[in-house]
Amino acid sequence: MQIKVTLKKLRGKICSTLAKYQVTHKWPTYWWRKCGYSIGENASIGPDCLIWAWHHLDTDNIVIEEDVSIGPRVMIITRTHPITQIETYGKTISRLLERKW
Repeated sequence: MQIKVTLKKLRGKICSTLAKYQVTHKWPTYWWRKCGYSIGENASIGPDCLIWAWHHLDTDNIVIEEDVSIGPRVMIITRTHPITQIETYGKTISRLLERKW
């Protein structure tokens, strides 16, 4: 299982790096699809964009529909927390709120 996760992370790193450099107008979109993101037909993603969802492991969090154009240097970032971390995350927030500024 750990090897599968490591390989998926590695594939995501390589494909996302290749997506940053626009060789043709379809180059970035092709490589973002290879990362595992759901990108519809006729979608266009500009050069030097960043699409990031938890180290390329939760690629289902981002869906780009058909006929969408995304300009250069756009960042789409999602972050999820496993259910097991909700309690920890809540404690962190409560500690911050208790601080006197």
